[in-house]
Amino acid sequence: MATRLVLLPYLQRWVPDTLTVRLLILPKGSPIDPLLPNALSFATAKFVFDVHLLEDLGTLPVPGGSPVLVTVPSPAVSTALPLYNQLTQEFQINPNPPAPVRPQPSTIVQKHLPLSYQKAVNYVPGRTNIVFTDDTYACARQQSVPAKVVPIPPPPSKIPWGQVISFLMHNLALAEAAGLIRTFNIPINAPNTLKNRGFIYFTLSPTSDAGGLLNITDALKLYSTRIPALTAARDLFSPVLFPVVAQPVAQPPTDYSELFSEIDDYDDGWGKAIHCVQPQQLHPLVETSDGTRPVTEAGIRIGWDDEQVAIWMNRQFDAATFDSPLGVHGYRIDARLKGSATWHSLVHASGPLKLPGVDLGQFDGELMVEIHPIQLDAQIQGT
Repeated sequence: MATRLVLLPYLQRWVPDTLTVRLLILPKGSPIDPLLPNALSFATAKFVFDVHLLEDLGTLPVPGGSPVLVTVPSPAVSTALPLYNQLTQEFQINPNPPAPVRPQPSTIVQKHLPLSYQKAVNYVPGRTNIVFTDDTYACARQQSVPAKVVPIPPPPSKIPWGQVISFLMHNLALAEAAGLIRTFNIPINAPNTLKNRGFIYFTLSPTSDAGGLLNITDALKLYSTRIPALTAARDLFSPVLFPVVAQPVAQPPTDYSELFSEIDDYDDGWGKAIHCVQPQQLHPLVETSDGTRPVTEAGIRIGWDDEQVAIWMNRQFDAATFDSPLGVHGYRIDARLKGSATWHSLVHASGPLKLPGVDLGQFDGELMVEIHPIQLDAQIQGT
């Protein structure tokens, strides 16, 4: 059977004795169709989850390899079914979409490292070969257009449910209203339990609606998040996740040491190498003085973690080696005047959040800046 549910936990905060986790529940296929024959749909199911905690960092979690820490109910979200029903009116949804076209194995995302980044981190080559500091990018932008450019085809008139769900994921309030993101406060009473790190993952309880998925191979896909060492209260972040699969406990098929290092670096959810520059030359790709000046004000360019972002993007292409979903969906940017202690959000938004017949109230919160690779000259494959 094809996968019907994917469970991905993301850490939010720790206060002594309580771990706050947001669980992303992704239905594969239609969220308003039964998850199993004669069963409820994702939108109407009353889920019950078993939460597993693994205190051993020597192995990755495996199904049933650790005791159930706590069982938590998650009733159906009242706004989910009306929202999905209305979305079927807003979009033409293809119930049987074609399989996605995956990039060729040779496809990589490359990144130019601007001088502002190099200075911010005292850049030394060697971490990865997918970045460069010479004029490779500038030359690629200025070279002549290929003799034969294949235009990007128009988007299909019908879209799959997965794309509709991806639209909802751009706004936390929408994702919660659709039942995709649910927040749990997990009690952990033993004071020393999380001082030495661990893993946590969720699975369906046998008593849950759609609990029959537990008995069907591949119907339920589980991921775990690694918990850093915790003592005092603090905010948490899960930059990458790990698969929960049956495998030899002592020998994971992939070396996850690089991912463990990334968790140590980013478990607080903050960017680490922030850099800014205001263009000083006429040509936007020239980074050193050439005697020219911009014709108009070009604003300030803000960047962060250039090498790490490029590594994360490329890893998503290589799911055969690393089945490790990225926990970074976007970025929030704050700014303040020099000498001031007051920060101002650059992504704050407010306004009514509603569809015809579905009023979700007033949204007042932060959106996000998303980062995506682009391909020159509309080429689909390649670097």
